[in-house]
Amino acid sequence: MRNGSAKPKLRRRGGTPPAPTPIAGEGNSLFAIALWAAWHLFALALLLGSAALSLPEPKAVSADKVQILLLLLGYLALSLYLVPAAARPRIEFFGHLVTVAVIGFAGAYLALRFAHLPASPWILGLGGGAAAVAALVPHLSGKERLAAGLVLLASAAALVASPRLKRARSSVERQSVDTALYGVNLAAYTGLVPRPEADAGAIESHGNAALLVTGDGKFYWVTDALGALHADPLSISAPIDRAAYLASLGKAARDWRLRITDLIFDRSPAPAALYVAHQAWNGKQRCFTQRVSAVALAWSADGRPRSTGPWRRVFESRPCVRPEGVYDDSETGGRLVWAPDGKLLFTLGSLGFGGGGGQAPFAQSSDADYGKILKLDPATGERTFVSIGHRNPQGLVVAHDGRIWESEHGPQGGDEINLIEQGANYGWPFATYGTDYGARTWSLNPDGHDHGIYHEPAFAFLPSVAISPIIELTGSEFPHWKGDLLAGSLRTEALFRIRTRDGRVIYVEPFSVGHRVRDLAELPSGRVIVWSDDGTLIAVSRNDVESAFTRFCVGCHEPKFGTAVGPPLAGVTGRRIASVPGWAYSAGLKRKSGVWDDASLNAFLSDPAAFAPGTTMRPPGLDAKSRAQVIAELKKK
Repeated sequence: MRNGSAKPKLRRRGGTPPAPTPIAGEGNSLFAIALWAAWHLFALALLLGSAALSLPEPKAVSADKVQILLLLLGYLALSLYLVPAAARPRIEFFGHLVTVAVIGFAGAYLALRFAHLPASPWILGLGGGAAAVAALVPHLSGKERLAAGLVLLASAAALVASPRLKRARSSVERQSVDTALYGVNLAAYTGLVPRPEADAGAIESHGNAALLVTGDGKFYWVTDALGALHADPLSISAPIDRAAYLASLGKAARDWRLRITDLIFDRSPAPAALYVAHQAWNGKQRCFTQRVSAVALAWSADGRPRSTGPWRRVFESRPCVRPEGVYDDSETGGRLVWAPDGKLLFTLGSLGFGGGGGQAPFAQSSDADYGKILKLDPATGERTFVSIGHRNPQGLVVAHDGRIWESEHGPQGGDEINLIEQGANYGWPFATYGTDYGARTWSLNPDGHDHGIYHEPAFAFLPSVAISPIIELTGSEFPHWKGDLLAGSLRTEALFRIRTRDGRVIYVEPFSVGHRVRDLAELPSGRVIVWSDDGTLIAVSRNDVESAFTRFCVGCHEPKFGTAVGPPLAGVTGRRIASVPGWAYSAGLKRKSGVWDDASLNAFLSDPAAFAPGTTMRPPGLDAKSRAQVIAELKKK
């Protein structure tokens, strides 16, 4: 009893529902309203904080942030409509405005959702339910409030824990690299896709998203929304049965790989079929072939594919090869691309049969499909040879001008970029610019001066870089790169931009991405997605922020070629002046004491001779803004 009235209760079983009760007191008590507001602020902070902590990249703009904002606005609107009766007149109008805003924002979000913005049901479901419980707390009895508070705390803990378990500690590492024509942003996402049990796999763009298949046969839908990559599992079965294969293989001398090497949609705007290249195991004959399989597709309302039937065998290589002797399952090739005439081009590696140990080379035999580029009829599987004499063709692209470019592994050196011509013989294993492993010559062509009667490569890499995929850049993200080829490397973990003119390679520019590049996909925007063997996805985009450090410092301190004029600057902030071991500093800098900090760096960059009389550093001519930019960048090195 308080002020002669009994404490109202929520409706139990029939009867008139009671009026809502504030946390403390009734009437127009400012204290009661303050306690009500304090509770909702606490609950709101708890929900938002736990939701934010559940994100793999709390500082980045993402679709999950949009959903957290929806949670915030929804909670605010709900709490305003369930406030104590005494406070309602003061905020009712504001509550109407917030509710209208929530409805409008949610409508805009749903529109974006159907434009491939990924959903996070655990935020909207678990968080929304917890928000509803929290909004009701001021209107419950003491015991009910305690129970609701425990539910709220449990929900907050689940928000933090569940996505972290689901995403397997997904994270992103960002860096910027400089190339001749652009600064390039690299965002490397780990944990979006669990590390595959087999290397290889492929990624193929479609619309504003991309279909990814891992080497061990798992499919994901990759979206690039609000500046962040997302990967969601898909209901597409694999054309390989790894469990049955491993059971059939038994205790082999080594674990031969069974993997998917490429995928491609059919050529219709809304693809009705998916083609996949993969290894196949014949358990009865205990031998391997290379296959192309196809499956029918259906598309959901949010634009994601699913398989609708069994896989159909389009093509199987001949002969079936037993995994003994010189057999090398890393030399499978296995790339797919559409030819201008609507047929499928398919690369097949030589599987290690390079003419050694008395074995006939597959790449030069008309009785074997290996070591060739084939043209397949997707309806009948009928094959014809496009070119022969290939070792391990890892990349294939038909450029906008109809030219066919191929990237290929050599042995120890001699990786190639080839311009493919119908009927040409590219020489393997009788011609290569590589050598036997551990030797200085190639045993089947000790002279090694050129390819002789065989077709010369357009470009050869020495030493070997383990060249992998190759695509043509056609989008607007890098306009000065448009029409260039982009290839990836497994060994050097780099991308290579290749400028061609009239069928010739003019130059090749590498830049590191820090992961083995297995496949590449260009989105319509021109942004590039890299798929790596370790399950990392890398978004490649243009960096429009001009680096003051690159403009004023790199040429002398971090030259790409030649000897540096100045000492390395990595870790310079906080380092003692003139202290890099082995560096011949000027007498002026040797006389200086102290460490490099903002003040000393600014003074040195303003007037080197005044800061350290006798220094050989020339005045860089930086204004105050440029000096501040250089110092800020040095702190990050």
